[in-house]
Amino acid sequence: MKLEKSSRASRIVCTLGPATDSSEVLERMVRAGMNVARFNFSHGTHESHQAIFNRLRDVSQKVGIEVAILQDLQGHKVRVGHVVGGEALVLSLGQKIRLGTGDAVTAERIGIDYEGMGDFVEPGHHIYLDDGLIDLKICMREGEDLICKVMVEGALKSRKGVIFPHSDLKFPLINEKDLLDARFGVELGVDMVAMSFIRSATEIFEMRIRMGEWGSKDTFIIAKIEDRKGIENLDEILHVADGILIARRRHGGHPAEGAGAGYSGQDHTTGEYLWSPCHYCNPDA
Repeated sequence: MKLEKSSRASRIVCTLGPATDSSEVLERMVRAGMNVARFNFSHGTHESHQAIFNRLRDVSQKVGIEVAILQDLQGHKVRVGHVVGGEALVLSLGQKIRLGTGDAVTAERIGIDYEGMGDFVEPGHHIYLDDGLIDLKICMREGEDLICKVMVEGALKSRKGVIFPHSDLKFPLINEKDLLDARFGVELGVDMVAMSFIRSATEIFEMRIRMGEWGSKDTFIIAKIEDRKGIENLDEILHVADGILIARRRHGGHPAEGAGAGYSGQDHTTGEYLWSPCHYCNPDA
């Protein structure tokens, strides 16, 4: 993978989505300086991604500027269900609300797509909704549900992400969706693959083995560090990843639990790694 020669010290990564579907918009983005196009595989279908992929390659060839393709896999992400009777559920400061397994999000209870979370949490732990914009504190467990208090208010929309910053939820090493998407990415010919919610080097080793079986021997793999477990195992992850992306918003803006806590600017025993948080353009976030 090669990026174009440029006097700029940084590169611009842009997330593609519905607002950037047309060849005209893609061409403007390429001419304006987009170096890497991020395809978010948490959304869309293989068919829709392939259509935009082909369009971007045509535009890149037309204007004579190379653009790298980054496939961003969803990872083991927990999401809320669907808001009932409206576009968003407004959660107010100090409000008590139930959290449990299910698809319905109502004023009384928020359903999420994870079973057995009560086994990994305890009163006093926090739960971040919408990837950190809304903060809940667990008050008690009642049956299979958690009774929570809203500590940071906000409007919760359907299918937003849920983060358990104090808890080590159990997940498959690599989920089935990521495997299917990664194999499609190999067939498509993406330049880079970002693996979300990486917690250990083992996940990257496993993905490299699978991708090698599919015909890709040298894929550039980026590890996205998005929870406490990833921070704890950062040194081993740095040994095997080609790049690191720190998703600061995933940590709810709390420095003590954020990706930079105790690490940013430090030298690592793995070879004096120095890094700083990464920002990218996302028109459809």
